[in-house]
Amino acid sequence: MLELLTLGAFALALVICLSFNVTVVVALLFGYVCFVVYGLLKKHTFSSLIIKSFSQVRTGFNVMLILLCIGMLTASWKIGGTIPYLVTCSVDIITPAYCLAITFALNAALSLLMGTAFGTAATMGIMTMTVCSAMGISPFLSGGAILAGAYVGDRNSPVSSSASLVSAVTGTNLYKNVRLMLLSSWIPFVFSLVIYLLIGFYSETKDVQISLKDEFSKEFLLSAWSLLPALVLLLLIFLKANIKLAILTSVLFSVLLAYFLEGREFSEILNCLIFGYKTNQAELAHMLDGGGIISMATVVVIIFISCTYAGLFEETGLLVVIKQSIKKLSNKLSPFTVVILTSVSVALIACNQVLTVMLTKQACEEIVPDKQKLAIDLENSAILVPALIPWSIAGAVPIATVGAPASCVLAAFFIYLTPLWSLATEKLKTKYWWL
Repeated sequence: MLELLTLGAFALALVICLSFNVTVVVALLFGYVCFVVYGLLKKHTFSSLIIKSFSQVRTGFNVMLILLCIGMLTASWKIGGTIPYLVTCSVDIITPAYCLAITFALNAALSLLMGTAFGTAATMGIMTMTVCSAMGISPFLSGGAILAGAYVGDRNSPVSSSASLVSAVTGTNLYKNVRLMLLSSWIPFVFSLVIYLLIGFYSETKDVQISLKDEFSKEFLLSAWSLLPALVLLLLIFLKANIKLAILTSVLFSVLLAYFLEGREFSEILNCLIFGYKTNQAELAHMLDGGGIISMATVVVIIFISCTYAGLFEETGLLVVIKQSIKKLSNKLSPFTVVILTSVSVALIACNQVLTVMLTKQACEEIVPDKQKLAIDLENSAILVPALIPWSIAGAVPIATVGAPASCVLAAFFIYLTPLWSLATEKLKTKYWWL
């Protein structure tokens, strides 16, 4: 009973924060207090609870560093001209009949490069939404294509903080996870692309001419040299270099381009890396502003607090009752089905990917003892499910960024086709064991 009261108080705090538009960090801090009080009521000492909670922070430390690096990467690609050049080139290839499919593909490509759904939505997402709206495409459909594309990279990119988080909590190799993720998602990707193509063919659209080149050229040279940071990043990923080293090397090349090619002052570049890029053109602000180390501060705090939860749950046994229920459920349903149901339940309350991943992992690790399989199961559930929940920051932020309706999650086919495909293949392998 005490366990339910504790978790209920935490859930209520999250609901209140969401209702009054208060940062979820406040609810997480309240939750930390609740879980410490629960431990004290269970006769654990205050010092042991504090020590145990912070002992788990090291699990997420590497992820927090990667997030800060991604913040610099996004900002440096803006000031160095990489993102403006990519966006300018991309807009020219969008045609009415293929608009949705190209929108999905372009957002997927940029998210694979950048490893962030938020950064993709704020750049390529806004640009493709503008083009789709001008061509008469429903925001419901275009928003879904953008959200789905943004999460292709958020799930599959080796520079994604989500991929690093799953790798860290499960103790698995990042690059092996990425390879298995790509193998398990290429069919849902193709299905999604085909669906968007079919919808595009049978939708009424209009041909328009939209060019951002003139606007971007006022601030950037738009040289092919701007692609260098992206090419360097791809090369280092291909060589399986350390992810932080790969990102920082790409940042270095962007800084050099910003200084020598774009003529930016070093102080301006440094300020951009820390506080994000700030354009002088109001009409481009929604597409270019942002990034930087500071932009990742809230997410880093969320990861930090979430890591302390893992230690507290381990010390107090708060999830023991839930684990027992999950184990009984796994006797009736397949392990992956239970993982999906758990991640949905957690995501409805947690409202973010980080806590969903960590709690789902703790709750399901006994029914999926294979670490490698657990890592892929988490990628196919806890990473994607939060994006489908309108009040979760994983879905709400990209949707709000591009100005799409919350219902567009229904058109984000890749996000739910991936777990459905994994569920189907698991059932097939169970029935036909030789597959």
